[in-house]
Amino acid sequence: MKNKSEPSAIDSVRKVVPYGAMGSNCFEQSFRVAEFPPALQQKFGEVMLNHTQKSSERVLETGKKLREVDLAMRATNAKKQKAMAKSDEQLRQSINIMRYRVEVTKARYELQKEGVLSEDIDFALPLAEALAKIS
Repeated sequence: MKNKSEPSAIDSVRKVVPYGAMGSNCFEQSFRVAEFPPALQQKFGEVMLNHTQKSSERVLETGKKLREVDLAMRATNAKKQKAMAKSDEQLRQSINIMRYRVEVTKARYELQKEGVLSEDIDFALPLAEALAKIS
């Protein structure tokens, strides 16, 4: 019977790593490939090459997808900026109209306080507006 404290023949040839201790990439560990038979060495090399190729393809696909998303976001942002500029212009126009109406109301009130008749105000204010637009 074999003593449990003695290393087995398999353990002396290969490094035994518990499950989950290898990290995210199993090829990061240092394997002693030279101790395996040539057929296994070739198979191991093919697996590593296949893994590297698939990783490269995934990186390229991810980069392509990120570029597509970036372009779509830029187009969306440009549309949003145009819509916001249009909305801002409409808001400015609305504010200017409201300011104009407030000024007309103030002028009408001041003229009524001074005793000017409403008919004269209705006649004079449009003329004053027309003169203001010309100059």
